[in-house]
Amino acid sequence: MKRPRLTLGNLACALSLAAIAAISWLWVRSYATLDEISRSSDGGVIESMVSFRGGVHFARAGNRAAERKWSWDAYAIPPGADWDVLYFSGTLEFRRLGFGWLRGAPFNTTRPFGNTKNWPLVTWLNITPYNAVVVPYWFIAALLAGPWWWRWVLSPVLARLRPRPGTCRRCGYDLRATPERCPECGTVPRRKPVDAASGVVA
Repeated sequence: MKRPRLTLGNLACALSLAAIAAISWLWVRSYATLDEISRSSDGGVIESMVSFRGGVHFARAGNRAAERKWSWDAYAIPPGADWDVLYFSGTLEFRRLGFGWLRGAPFNTTRPFGNTKNWPLVTWLNITPYNAVVVPYWFIAALLAGPWWWRWVLSPVLARLRPRPGTCRRCGYDLRATPERCPECGTVPRRKPVDAASGVVA
């Protein structure tokens, strides 16, 4: 019995499946635990990635922090908590389908989620000015599933759209009887003529 050959497509699908499994685990975890990876650049700007309630928050905040390397922290999320436990002040510019954009100008006291009493879990996100972009995990998983989309959706569709050998590339008419020109649309075939009796390329 022959073993299945490891092709580039199969390898891409296997890596895609492993990445989707990891993202799914983070997705589920993000509703109970807030994970944040952050650092302070030499310019005093805090750069962070925060996993929280079904999405990843990419943020840049402040401009006076002491320089430090990348570090990881985790926090328990209170039941029913929403983005208000991350962003205490600033402006909610956009939020739809899990995507979002929030920003805070210097000394901004506006509360983007109303008069909430929740205190931020990670207060450094509120160091103004800040910008935060939220990307949902479902979108990341859909992108990682690219090899599967190609194998099960795009590739079969393209195969159906490609003209069969011996047919007109423009209208699909059978050219075995008239290989020089399509009698249906008048297109001159680019391919080698097909033998009318056998249907084999000459």
